[in-house]
Amino acid sequence: MMKKSLLGATFLLAANLAWADAVITLPTQGFVDPCQSAQGAWSGRGRVTTEIMGMPIDCVYHGEAQVPYIAESGELSMDIQMTKESGFCPEGKSFSVHGTCRNGKLHLEVEDANINGTVSADGRSADLSGTVGVDVLGQYVIANIESMHLRKK
Repeated sequence: MMKKSLLGATFLLAANLAWADAVITLPTQGFVDPCQSAQGAWSGRGRVTTEIMGMPIDCVYHGEAQVPYIAESGELSMDIQMTKESGFCPEGKSFSVHGTCRNGKLHLEVEDANINGTVSADGRSADLSGTVGVDVLGQYVIANIESMHLRKK
């Protein structure tokens, strides 16, 4: 039990959520410009799982995101706040990412992961999955992003 507590505390203090490349497909039916459905405030939660030294790690995060505008060129920024709800993982993180949206594809330009997703036909919810790199005490670990569901506020 002490080993698990120590490992959990170490993971919590030393782990760093990495940035990710994300490609999200937006709905095209009923939208003059499908990219405009991404603009606004989003909220949701998702699960991140991995295994470190034979021990399973399972964490749940709540996330808030804001896409304040999308330029005519398709350039955009997204402000993200992640907060850990449960598990031995980093507490959370606030960051901004930049990207483009063209022809119904939202591409966020960040590193060290592979995230894909789709937005519902009405543009009000999104489901994402993929992987993200996590550095734990200098050891690179791939964590699975599962059950990430977002809703537009």
